[in-house]
Amino acid sequence: MHGYICSMILRLTVLILTLIMICTAAFAAQRTMVGFVPLNGGPGTYAHVVAELCSWTMSRAMNAGIVDTGSMIDCVQLDRLEIPADLNAVAGSSRLAGDTGVNYLIRGVVDQSDDSQVRFKLHIYSAADERFHKRRSFQSRLTDLPAIADEAANWISAELGITLSAPTERCGKVSTRAMRLMDEALRLSIGCEVDQAEINKSFLKAAEARNLSGSNDVISRWMRSVPYTRQRGMGRLVWSGRRHSVDASEPAAPIYTIAKDGTLKWRLSDDAWRRDLENIRDIRGDSEKLISYFRALSARHSNSAYMRYCSSRAFSIAGEPRTAADEIVQALRINPGSFRLQMRLISTLIDAGDIEAASRRIRPALKKWPDRSECHLAAASIYRSKKQYEKAAEHMKVVAKLDPGYYNKQQLISDYLSAGKIVDSMRAAANTDDRIKRGIIVFSAVLTGVFVAGVLGISLLVKIILRA
Repeated sequence: MHGYICSMILRLTVLILTLIMICTAAFAAQRTMVGFVPLNGGPGTYAHVVAELCSWTMSRAMNAGIVDTGSMIDCVQLDRLEIPADLNAVAGSSRLAGDTGVNYLIRGVVDQSDDSQVRFKLHIYSAADERFHKRRSFQSRLTDLPAIADEAANWISAELGITLSAPTERCGKVSTRAMRLMDEALRLSIGCEVDQAEINKSFLKAAEARNLSGSNDVISRWMRSVPYTRQRGMGRLVWSGRRHSVDASEPAAPIYTIAKDGTLKWRLSDDAWRRDLENIRDIRGDSEKLISYFRALSARHSNSAYMRYCSSRAFSIAGEPRTAADEIVQALRINPGSFRLQMRLISTLIDAGDIEAASRRIRPALKKWPDRSECHLAAASIYRSKKQYEKAAEHMKVVAKLDPGYYNKQQLISDYLSAGKIVDSMRAAANTDDRIKRGIIVFSAVLTGVFVAGVLGISLLVKIILRA
């Protein structure tokens, strides 16, 4: 009997140790999530460029997930989070890391910058440990900043136990003007509460920076793509960066079990919910799983407008615009003053075919944000759906003034034609292309000449007849 009891105790001990090892291995396989926010520093200090360069360089991490400044600031704005002004307020930055869903938060300040050099200090904070605070200063010629960002990324990786793959990009010198243009572009495009017209302006600046940086892949290939990515849609489900893993045991997709009623039960992260968003890459092609997954995420993070916004986008992808609209309504209860949430709700209602609900939403939006092109684009779309083409054209004219480089010129012409405004459509066509304008001028001159010649010919014919 005694031997049997000892044998059972031994078996239980082995079982417990095995379970502990399995849990430890599973925990170890969890990717460390690291997020970046723009550094402290006013316009002209390259604070945005430094942060974005470091986050891009960190995207070579083989056992960590990197959240870029755009996605982090989206969350800060939609969830109305506060970024502590004092970098030594460790507890506040630690809470911000947890609230934005990362294990570690990278912040910093540009101490000095001009057209020749830049000096900055980076700080690392931990969501799990309010006492964790690492910091280091860096200094570089402005033209060598991408190389110093690589040095900073290696320091961060060493402090956090992250492995970086070898760089494959060219890191030649960058002109001062290119760096200034990129910083201006990032300041215009980072954050989801800006108007699309600002994003379009930032894209033009980034394109110019790219043309000045042919020998540097960091600027010419990746950095210029940040505004372009924002053009395609703010509040992305996943962020820029690569997915690597040196651990083959790491789950390739969110782990779930199937309940007796057939529903999926998802195992979500307890320490960094950004990891849950990263896993979407593996299921976004499966509508049923995507919907189930985001229902679980919304339930877990019911007080997060950012998560509700991401859920709305997922439901739209899955072909459920009504559910997508419901998610945005919930998000607006958390952040009722958000421009981005209002625009997202209106566009989702239009997709759902609920034009009357969209009309009720667009009227107060136009009063609150009369100088934002997205409001007028949405209004034009609503009036177009109601076949009120003249009103649609009026709003498209406003868009043309607010965002002259990117508004849909052909749509404005089409709205005028549909409204029977032939002359206005010709004027709009003339404004789209100088060749069309010259053609219209030449055509008008020829037509006028023909008319005058006809009048003179008829007058001459009348005189001949009268004399006869």
